[in-house]
Amino acid sequence: SGIHVILKTVEHNKAFNDTLEAHAMYQTILPLNKLDNLPLLFTLQAYLAIIGFVYNCLTHLMFATLLVYAATQIQILQIRSKNFIGADQLSGSDMRDKLLVLKEISQDHQYIIGFVENLNSRTRYIVLVEFILSSFDLASVSVNLITVSSH
Repeated sequence: SGIHVILKTVEHNKAFNDTLEAHAMYQTILPLNKLDNLPLLFTLQAYLAIIGFVYNCLTHLMFATLLVYAATQIQILQIRSKNFIGADQLSGSDMRDKLLVLKEISQDHQYIIGFVENLNSRTRYIVLVEFILSSFDLASVSVNLITVSSH
């Protein structure tokens, strides 16, 4: 595991008076020797992992909630449309009430279209930046794993 590799690196540095750096999950710059301050390094790495986990969950939860809201509004609109065209509505009682309900359904449909277009335009760049940052993080971890394997 990663902690085992770091502890082996500390033993190697003490035995051969080397200054090898330990590879950590999140790249951090500390103004001190990481291997001499392992509790601080592990605490900082755990803190960054928790922050990353919470951020990841919150961003996905936010997007999922907005998409569920849009889907729910579409389903409500579908139910209202089906109820509007029911057998009792076709009997021809009051045309003015039918037109008002139809106008309200049309306005709700326009609101849903506007909401989804607005959501799409505002979250496009956020999703792109999140994808790029996740790619950089994955590339960094991959490079760390490759360099650890070669030692």
